[in-house]
Amino acid sequence: MTFNESLETMWSAAQFNKTNVSSSTDITGYSEQNVSLPCTTTENKPVVAVEWIRTDLQDEFVLLYRDDQIDPENQHPSFKNRVDLADRRMKDGDVSLVLMNLTTNDTGTYECRVQSEGSLDAKLIRTINLQVSLHPPPGESLSLDQNQQLPGSGFQIRSFVKLIIILSLSAGDKNSANQVGSIGLMVGLILSLLLLVFYF
Repeated sequence: MTFNESLETMWSAAQFNKTNVSSSTDITGYSEQNVSLPCTTTENKPVVAVEWIRTDLQDEFVLLYRDDQIDPENQHPSFKNRVDLADRRMKDGDVSLVLMNLTTNDTGTYECRVQSEGSLDAKLIRTINLQVSLHPPPGESLSLDQNQQLPGSGFQIRSFVKLIIILSLSAGDKNSANQVGSIGLMVGLILSLLLLVFYF
């Protein structure tokens, strides 16, 4: 091999690697929520197939989309009826994956591959490292533990209950046993509802 041939071989290899470089992204999701794994193809050719795989699942797909539909034949069972493309029309090359009802078992490395018209194989476009946590970090959720209280909520709840009792007593016959039972039931239901809202 001559020096010029060696240079041409190295140049060709560099060009091949340049066109097949994929970007990598880290994404955090939370259990029982949905997450979108972004992927966009930049080729100006029609998309023949979209393959989403998780690297530890061997030959089974997270999603295989071809012939304008999801192909369930080689889809991993844990992803059936839980995944879809963000836009099945793939407008502007968008082949992002929507993964629904996350579990911690969804944690892993996902690869987005696209086969364009005229190509024999799917090309790796993006790698995404998905980490699924059980709960969002503090500050991202309104849920409170048993020792926390929303500012002013104790006063607001007490005022609200008092108002309901006063209105109920003044609305009808104060001596009616049925009305007293109804008031107790109504107050109990309201307090239960408020506790559910503020503490769960």
